[in-house]
Amino acid sequence: MLQAARASLRIIDADPAAWRRRIVLAADVSDAAVRVRDDLDDGAIQVFAARGVDLRSPQDTSTIVDAQETVALAASAMVPADLGDASAQDLVDDAEGNELSWYATQEMPMLLDLD
Repeated sequence: MLQAARASLRIIDADPAAWRRRIVLAADVSDAAVRVRDDLDDGAIQVFAARGVDLRSPQDTSTIVDAQETVALAASAMVPADLGDASAQDLVDDAEGNELSWYATQEMPMLLDLD
């Protein structure tokens, strides 16, 4: 989960229109249904054949999200932190120090209403 949350920072940084929250979805899928996206970070995968998995089903998935303001700052600091900027690394560390919250499937509409 921590690696996926860190990968979320890279995805957020790369897309100015992306929601400024780290989001991790956990689902049971076969190895054949995923492709590792290590070009983004160690915790990123792409699910391309989720046959039999209902992402709306609490039996198949869980959603972990944070609502911390530090995420936008950390996302913009990822590349400088990778290049050794200590101040940028502090911003990334601040976001990584915040635990993500678990949401049940029925709570997703409320979660999507968050700003």
